[in-house]
Amino acid sequence: MKSNNKTDDQKNFVYYNSFKSLFLVAFIPFEIFAIVNLSLTPSGRLIFGGVMMAILIVQIIVSPFIGNLLDSFPRKTVIMRVILLQLAFALIISFLWEMLPEYEIIFIITLFMLVNITEGIFFDAMRSMQQTISSPVNIGKGNGFSEISGQLPSIIGPAMAIPVLTFLGPLYSLALSTVILILTVPILMRVKENFTVEKKVMNKNTAEKKEGAINYMKKNPSKIIFAFLLNMPFIMVATGNFLKPVFIVSTLHAGLFGLSLSEMVYASFASTLGLVLSVTRWKNEIVMMYGFFILYIFGTFLMPTSPILAIFLIYQAFHGIGNPGVRVSRNTFLMKRIDAQHSGRFFSSVTFLSTTARLMLLVFFTLTVNTLGTTFLFDLSGFILVASLTFSIILMKNQEMRNFMRVNRLNSF
Repeated sequence: MKSNNKTDDQKNFVYYNSFKSLFLVAFIPFEIFAIVNLSLTPSGRLIFGGVMMAILIVQIIVSPFIGNLLDSFPRKTVIMRVILLQLAFALIISFLWEMLPEYEIIFIITLFMLVNITEGIFFDAMRSMQQTISSPVNIGKGNGFSEISGQLPSIIGPAMAIPVLTFLGPLYSLALSTVILILTVPILMRVKENFTVEKKVMNKNTAEKKEGAINYMKKNPSKIIFAFLLNMPFIMVATGNFLKPVFIVSTLHAGLFGLSLSEMVYASFASTLGLVLSVTRWKNEIVMMYGFFILYIFGTFLMPTSPILAIFLIYQAFHGIGNPGVRVSRNTFLMKRIDAQHSGRFFSSVTFLSTTARLMLLVFFTLTVNTLGTTFLFDLSGFILVASLTFSIILMKNQEMRNFMRVNRLNSF
């Protein structure tokens, strides 16, 4: 049973979000180094796209199992395993990199992949745990704070990147990453998770356990597709993580500074929006979702028209407001209607579809970026977003969705 104690909720918010920000900032300098180096040349862009595709393929394969895992064990236990894995990866790769510097590019790509794969598991686990760390009435507020903690690393990390990479270098920046990861452990231990595993999920002989997330998707297609369509801004952010660096480096010629500044602008607007939403009383998540969705679409169409970095950063602000706004309102809408005992499978099902879409788009973007150019691919992204928004509105007329939208585990927010 969730706590009704406001003080307990506030303490949990502080520990949960402090841990989240600290964890996410750990590898950002290294990741920026890897992205810039792989975006400099046409062949490097193909390698970069291939690496991101490999990450997505692994995430697609494991996402149904992660859904079962998150509904079968305390989410904090899963997150602790992710921390230990990242520590092991950083230490092993650092040692090999030091001993065999001639294979630097292999170690960079390997660690980049491992960090991003485990971060995918981390985000699924944190989203499921977030639903269980406060009383139901504070779910919306919790989503607002979670947006802030998810974006602060993109301000702090890029700001750290230039001095860290300049004075320590990419290899020794990993020593700082391991220290930060170790510091996250005592904070995570302070988070109180109110989650009880269902017996039928724990029983290995039950059909629920055998079929898991795949079976859940088959039973709830409309709800999952609706959430997937409203997840399209995030999908485009993920593919934009390939497209934007190429545009910044090759078209705007802004390099490491431009990429870092772009990340900081996005995160600054996103965290500010999270703060506003966390202290604002609002009820109609549907209206908010579509309003922010449209803002994100505008930014997507305007971005490739940027002649200089300053203009690009203005349009990046549209993304910094639009995507987080959709995410906060969408997650609040869904958490009011999805039981915590099933949230691991529900959100992992959405992740499965989203990651599959990201992979398909990334394959196309990688193969065509040197021929079609970034402007065409930005415009294509915009049209895909318009189509997703339109189909989600049509889907709301489905009877299953009408029943789902009437459900609300809270009387008010």
